[in-house]
Amino acid sequence: MTTALKIAQNLYCSGNYKESIEAYQEILKNPLFPEEEGIAHTMIACLYECCDCFASPERGDTVREHMKKACDLSCPLALLYAPSPVPMELTDQEKDKLVNQVRVLAEDGNTLAMQMMGSFMDEKISPEEGYARARAWIEKAVGLGDPKAMINLGKLLQVKEFDGHDDGLALSWYHKASKRGLSYGTYEEGCCCLYGEGTDRDISKGFALLEKAAEDGSDIACQELWHFYSGMKPVGTQFFNNPEKALKYLHLAYDRGSEGAALEMAISVLESQTADKKVLQEVMGYLKEAEKRGSVKAVTMMGQLYYNGFLGKHREKAIPYLKKAAKFNEPTALVLLGSALMNGRGIRKNVPRGMEYMEKAAEYGDSEGLAEMAWYFSDNNRLKEALEYAKKAVEKGAPSGEAEYLLATMYFKGRGVELSNEKGKKYLQAAVEKGCSRAISLDRLIRQKTLMEGLKEDDLLFR
Repeated sequence: MTTALKIAQNLYCSGNYKESIEAYQEILKNPLFPEEEGIAHTMIACLYECCDCFASPERGDTVREHMKKACDLSCPLALLYAPSPVPMELTDQEKDKLVNQVRVLAEDGNTLAMQMMGSFMDEKISPEEGYARARAWIEKAVGLGDPKAMINLGKLLQVKEFDGHDDGLALSWYHKASKRGLSYGTYEEGCCCLYGEGTDRDISKGFALLEKAAEDGSDIACQELWHFYSGMKPVGTQFFNNPEKALKYLHLAYDRGSEGAALEMAISVLESQTADKKVLQEVMGYLKEAEKRGSVKAVTMMGQLYYNGFLGKHREKAIPYLKKAAKFNEPTALVLLGSALMNGRGIRKNVPRGMEYMEKAAEYGDSEGLAEMAWYFSDNNRLKEALEYAKKAVEKGAPSGEAEYLLATMYFKGRGVELSNEKGKKYLQAAVEKGCSRAISLDRLIRQKTLMEGLKEDDLLFR
């Protein structure tokens, strides 16, 4: 670490955030080499993101601007920072190389690098050993005075699966971070009070701390208060409806430039009113603002509105939005783009390319793409592939029940599998439990037929 970087970091770790920013900005005027410049941009972004003294409508733009510059300089801290403003497809080898570069920075004393090392759980070692290594790195950053590391240490201490779980100690670190000017620490402190973690449960104190965190600059506290006060989320079994306060905190985060708040504004308008043309224009306005602030989910939602026909029959207009979100591996966008390609909706049909997007969607958490692939193969009488992808979708927990319904019909009819009423009923019941409308209709039909014709369900085979 250069002397200039060390001075800037020491100012940050001692709580002199504005002086730290000035020190990093001095580095940018005449950097010794690109690595120093990239680290300075990344640290400025992180300071603006986490320190209350920089809360303003321009904060999000400032964070994105510096992270983008750091990524352009191939700074490993920025390239591996989540969420990165630059979509990247990294091979395992490329990611390992970046992790090794971050490790070098951590060993050289960079506290952000130490915390990032604490988030990289090596799959080759046991979870317990991974946890111990993560905690050791983060405790090292805490020892140097990094207030954000105090919050991350608190989170590790609240992981119940590992030895060393201590909610009371976690709460004390949240409090220390709060005292150092990080409203995220105040937010976590408030959550501990709300749920009685590390302290006696005190809902009034919890809400007071969340409201303080929101006023001090925490966007996540604003959005959590919006969820609580709008009745969307309970504390335990209690709901706290207060529409006036709900809107106050949502607008507070929105006015400060929060991308998440802009997205919440769009969703709340869409869900609370009939989706006529005027309402949809208002929704699109909020979504475009969220997109401008960096929300990938907002880009996906605009694609969804066009793809599902809410904004007229213009599916081709959905494609640019879906492609943009897919570059960030947003699961829903990957599924919709894959579906569009497989079926030629709004874009030229390209089944192999569509399947690639569906597979990637499952990799990033949306298993419905696998179910849709299974149905595609079934419709084209490619039953071996249909069976393979339907079972994959079930294993991955696809929520709609469409994969289970397909498997039920395959076993009932003996399509690509040995005919089995027993397996068919098992998958049908699973699809019904997930609320699949076609499964519910088929289940009702079976019950009606067995009742009317005096048959046992085992006697009823579907042809």
